[in-house]
Amino acid sequence: PLLTRIKVNLKGFTADQYVRFDFKNNDMNGYLSELDRWKSRELNGPYNIIFDDKILFYEVFSKHLSIPRNLAWVNNAQLYDLKGGTYSKEQLLFLLDMYKKLIVKPAYLGGSGKGVSLLSSEDGVYKINSESVSPEYITEYILNNNNTLICEYIMQHEYSNKLYDKTANTIRIITIFNEEYTESRVLVAIQRIGTKETIPVDNASKGALVSLI
Repeated sequence: PLLTRIKVNLKGFTADQYVRFDFKNNDMNGYLSELDRWKSRELNGPYNIIFDDKILFYEVFSKHLSIPRNLAWVNNAQLYDLKGGTYSKEQLLFLLDMYKKLIVKPAYLGGSGKGVSLLSSEDGVYKINSESVSPEYITEYILNNNNTLICEYIMQHEYSNKLYDKTANTIRIITIFNEEYTESRVLVAIQRIGTKETIPVDNASKGALVSLI
């Protein structure tokens, strides 16, 4: 409800956090606000760069985790292949034809689904999110988005696809670890579900649905 949203916003929280932290039954004063969460990014000091730079993040963590592969980087209207070479416009379209779906996202910082687009190619029809575009438009669109990454698209599990097949519908698990515990504890888990207004992402800040698990 609008009045509830205003109340939680004034306290520094978002509507999805109201659901996530069950503020019907819990005191907001016992939780970190959205502002506090952003401040917490500074806890890593000089190592923040590893989490903020998506190219560097992949180089560090792909050795240990399964992470969508970076395929190209756009900078100053030039498309780099991340191997010391470049892609032409024709090669970019070939890349999209080969993978069928690719994700475009900011290479640095970013968050809340901002600047994320889904590129697709099927039977000669090119789309950005769900809108059909010409081959010329799709190449210009990419080259005009400075400092962005082109990444492989990950097919989600069938159950998640049934929730909504136009977005990636992810599970977010919130954990805590301190000196009282011998291992991390799961505080809460939520299922995020995209809508037609949020394609191709499932971020609550964009208007997606949030459900407690």
